[in-house]
Amino acid sequence: MELTEIFAQLSRWAHIIAAIVLTGGTLFMRFALVPAMLETSASEEVQQAVRKRWMKWVAGAALFLLVSGFYNAYLKAIGFELSPIYNGFLGAKILLGFFAFWLSATLVGRSERAKRFREREIFWLNILTSVVLVIVLMAGFMKMDSTDYVKKVKSEPVTVVEE
Repeated sequence: MELTEIFAQLSRWAHIIAAIVLTGGTLFMRFALVPAMLETSASEEVQQAVRKRWMKWVAGAALFLLVSGFYNAYLKAIGFELSPIYNGFLGAKILLGFFAFWLSATLVGRSERAKRFREREIFWLNILTSVVLVIVLMAGFMKMDSTDYVKKVKSEPVTVVEE
């Protein structure tokens, strides 16, 4: 296995793990953490401590997703002949991803806007949950080995003509 193949595999794993962290964390917050905090009237200190810790994970996962995602897309673009439907899904996934990063960061932020968003935290977590699940479903579709929308680029043997 060549170094480029190893790096490509590591990039793929980094992308998947970061997606799991953000998706799993979002689902946990929506269905367990926030409802429990509301039911028990958790103190503002506890809520701030949770947000402070989660913000580091959001930022790290977003960074890994951006770097590995663009690298993986680059590898796909140079190694495959991609159909318009695949490219459309990729573009939509990138735009939805940026929205998910922004909303995740806003919900754990310290600004006045973040505080206003948290007044309707369940609503915004519902939106975020829907967005990350759509991204995951799109990624699953894009990963399928379908000759209808992805064709391996065949490299022609290079012949050297000596004069």
